[in-house]
Amino acid sequence: MTEYKIGDIVRFGPYDWRVLAVENGQALLITKNCLPNHRAYHNKWKNITWAHCDLRKWLNGEFYDSFGAEKGRILQTHLDNPHNWEYHTKGGKPTDDYIFCLSIDEAKRYFKDGSDKVAQYRGKMGWWWLRSPGSGQNLAASVYRDGPVDTCGFLVYLKASVAVRPALWLNL
Repeated sequence: MTEYKIGDIVRFGPYDWRVLAVENGQALLITKNCLPNHRAYHNKWKNITWAHCDLRKWLNGEFYDSFGAEKGRILQTHLDNPHNWEYHTKGGKPTDDYIFCLSIDEAKRYFKDGSDKVAQYRGKMGWWWLRSPGSGQNLAASVYRDGPVDTCGFLVYLKASVAVRPALWLNL
């Protein structure tokens, strides 16, 4: 078994991943960089939560299936989807996901400072989605290019501006 340490960059599937946590023979990973194509949080402008958004469906469907035999190491994770504490926007019901976006709280907990959250998108710093709602139910929180968490959020149907940085728990 390879030893994983917080901050390490490891290869899993076709991506490089950053280790955010190691607990009980499991590691929380997030892609080192944003995926190469922007994806909208949801395909139309409407009130939506993580439980029902198109990005969640894609991550746990097509993206998850792309791992082939390796997907057996990806653990299903019970996710609480907390409200946006700053704007009191409802986070929605809990979900059970293999692949997910971090919440506002997780982005703040697992990264030491803003510069730790910076990720590349096609050679430049990229914005990336969080699963938490923004200031309204038709907005989703994100992380700015230079690292701060944007709790106000972007319109959920925007895909030209915000990229995806998937996270998962891996069985070691």
